[in-house]
Amino acid sequence: MFASLRVHLLAPVIVAVVPILAIFVASAHAERQLLVEQAAGAATRVAQLVAERNQRAVDAARGLLLGISRMRAAASLDGRSCSESLAPLLEREPIFINIGAVRPDGLLFCSAAPRRGAPNLSDREFFRAALRSRGLGVGEFVLSRVVRGEGGVSFGYPVLGERGEIVAVAFASLAAAGLQRELDGLELPPGSEVAVLDRNGATLSARPDGPSWTGRPFDPRLLAAARAAPARPVALEGNDGVRRLYDLRAVTAPDGTVAMHVLAGVPLGAVLDPVNRLTTRAVIGSLVTIAVALAFAAVAAELVLVRRLRRIADASRRIAGGEIGELAARFDEMARALEDLDGEKRVRDEQLRQAGKMEAVGQLAGGVAHDFNNLLTVILSAASALRERLPADHPAQEDTREIAEAGERAASLTRQLLAFSRRQQLAPRIVDLGETTSGLERMLRRVLGEGVALSVAVRGHAPVHADPSQLEIAILNLAVNARDAMPRGGRIELEVALLAANDPARPAGEDVPAGPLAALVVRDTGVGIDAATRARLFEPFFTTKGPGRGTGLGLAIVRGVVEDCGGVIRVDSEPGKGTAFRLYFPVRTGAAREAVPVPIAEARGGSETILLVEDDPHLRGVIRRTLASRGYAVRAVGNAVEARTLEGAAPHLVVTDVVLPDGNGIELARDLAGRWPSAAFLFISGYTGEHLAAVGALPPNAHLLAKPFSADVLLVRVRAALEPARPAA
Repeated sequence: MFASLRVHLLAPVIVAVVPILAIFVASAHAERQLLVEQAAGAATRVAQLVAERNQRAVDAARGLLLGISRMRAAASLDGRSCSESLAPLLEREPIFINIGAVRPDGLLFCSAAPRRGAPNLSDREFFRAALRSRGLGVGEFVLSRVVRGEGGVSFGYPVLGERGEIVAVAFASLAAAGLQRELDGLELPPGSEVAVLDRNGATLSARPDGPSWTGRPFDPRLLAAARAAPARPVALEGNDGVRRLYDLRAVTAPDGTVAMHVLAGVPLGAVLDPVNRLTTRAVIGSLVTIAVALAFAAVAAELVLVRRLRRIADASRRIAGGEIGELAARFDEMARALEDLDGEKRVRDEQLRQAGKMEAVGQLAGGVAHDFNNLLTVILSAASALRERLPADHPAQEDTREIAEAGERAASLTRQLLAFSRRQQLAPRIVDLGETTSGLERMLRRVLGEGVALSVAVRGHAPVHADPSQLEIAILNLAVNARDAMPRGGRIELEVALLAANDPARPAGEDVPAGPLAALVVRDTGVGIDAATRARLFEPFFTTKGPGRGTGLGLAIVRGVVEDCGGVIRVDSEPGKGTAFRLYFPVRTGAAREAVPVPIAEARGGSETILLVEDDPHLRGVIRRTLASRGYAVRAVGNAVEARTLEGAAPHLVVTDVVLPDGNGIELARDLAGRWPSAAFLFISGYTGEHLAAVGALPPNAHLLAKPFSADVLLVRVRAALEPARPAA
């Protein structure tokens, strides 16, 4: 206590002696921070400027490739005509080494630059990427085989034939020398270092000493450090030993593929050295002044104030036991309460951020499922048509059945994605818990990986009332959590059993439903869970995984699924002894209900005229072929404008997608109904539920066909729309 009072007496001396020096040091520090921020802003601006210039070059290459892909000479492999058409373009665009096209086997047949022979470019990355993705292929730095001595990075784009097959690959090669000229023409801060790299780190252009770096890997240490930095710009030592603030930017293709990297650094030394010297002198002066003042104050306190300080210490001890001491304790409690509130606020903010992330993921999942439904409709319809054309004993019949079954499983997956994004209403029904669990075994083995041994045991029929998609999501969440609890691998056991009303294995508790129970146990050999963590397992957003590895919603979803089914969940676990999640559902009487397939006998055709409005060309083609094969006269268009301007007699039926690029099918139906009152309407959509409600209400006599669908289902629904008296299949 006495020493503490001495310190309090010395504090005013320190404040009185050093205010000017302290203010000076603080000002120097603030100026240093401002200069660092300015240098960081300069690095960011340089990186953005160079990235924008190179982004224009990439966009120019893509636009040029799109034009070549539509040239008749390229599609017909007319090398002479194609080369003569492209030569003037190459003269006007000096940033390109060469532009042309190669056949699918890699042989060059069209070149704007003069060539000798037909070099094979099948080993080039841009060629392989274009064939693989059927879109823009991004290459890497290579030396040209046509224009000797020139290096650069090439881009490829497929040229499609009349049937949609790839007949050639157009290419455009950006010259490294041209990129270097672009970079040399920019005004940069003195001492800056800039490098434009391909996606593998090879140098395309650089400053300073650009030509000496061309084609060589840029400093891997510097590039790796810039990529690994949690925040940019980052202070690093450059190739010349100068410390700079570096920023890293990506130049991307339209699909997000990284085409180039731009690394830009602005030197720190020239900015900070004068401030550092001044700050050092101020700190040394402050320390010396404070030391002298403290020594003087300590001597004065010992000689003049010792007795008074002792009396103050005695008085403070007496006061501490009275009302003032109690008041101080209350202030301490208040401070702790404020700290707790601040911690809770941070937790709530994190939960809000996670909720926003999940909403965005849900919207993305719904959009992916919608596009995937179009692809699945094409697959299912094509498989159905192929199966119908082949003889019953043809060996390929088994392959077509496999395709159809895989398509149906994929359709189930899209329904789960739509349910996750709240774009499809859930449909609980009587399902067999054992069959649902067994049906997931193959998928779980792929998800869990080779390091995890999986066993599934089903002991008896266990009917429960649940949405099968949600039930599968709950099982998948538990299995993935079990895998994450075994970083070195292990064993996961899934067991389904039926417990009688008097079975001793039934769980205890007032929340347990009466009567027989269907039990699902998910058991692992992982690290186990301590008591404190078990108490919070089912809290939304609570997770023990690292940042970015978990949302904390998996087990909360599992509990929600179980409670929606009227069941309960129990957890048995100890650290080092693994974990067992036990799910108990009330048993529901009745057989498990499955979707009834559409009988092929009902999928008959007709001779009526049908107008088809579908923007997806592949889906439009397969629907048109399916209807035409059954005798219908089909007029197919790709958007609402074409449908509104169509001339001729009124169709008997209009089949239209709900979501169109220039409007929606419901508004189109209202317009066409006024023009053709006798026409019937069949809407097709990959969305249901609240998304369709947002688009608009369907007409009272309209028919709706949900994607994906097979050819048989399409024919039955078309027939039902044409014959209102007959119920839809």
